[in-house]
Amino acid sequence: MEELYKEYESFNREEIRKQQAAITWETDLKRGIYYEDTFSVIMTFSDAYHAYESKKREILLKSLKPPPIVNETKEKKKKKKKCETKIVPDDQVVEDLRWEYRNYESAMVVSMEEEGRYRPFAKNPVLGTQYEMQYD
Repeated sequence: MEELYKEYESFNREEIRKQQAAITWETDLKRGIYYEDTFSVIMTFSDAYHAYESKKREILLKSLKPPPIVNETKEKKKKKKKCETKIVPDDQVVEDLRWEYRNYESAMVVSMEEEGRYRPFAKNPVLGTQYEMQYD
C-alpha cells in the first residue's frame, strides 16, 4: 500500500511540474516541460562556464605583477600633446554621419526591393505604386 501511495505522489508531483512549466512558458504540457528541461540544461551549462571563466580570471589577476612606473621623457610628452590637440572639424563629423545614414538608408531600400521580388505584384514601398518585377 505504501508503494502505491509513493507512486501516486510522484505522479502528482510530475503533473504539477508539467502544469507549472506550461503556465510559465505559456504553452501546452509537453512543450512546457521540454522548454523547462532545455532551460535548465542551458542554465547549468552557462553557470559552469561562468564559474570556469571567473576562476581563470581570478588566477590570472593573482599571477600578474603590477606594472612598473615609468617616468615620461620630454619626447613622449610632446608626442602625447600632439595627439591630444588633434580636433576633428565639425564638417568632417557631419560628413561621416551623413555617410553612415546613407548606408543605412540604401540598405533599407535594397531590403524592400528584395522583398518585392518574392511578391511580384506587391505595392512598391518606395514609390507607392504597384509594379511587376523584371526577371533576368
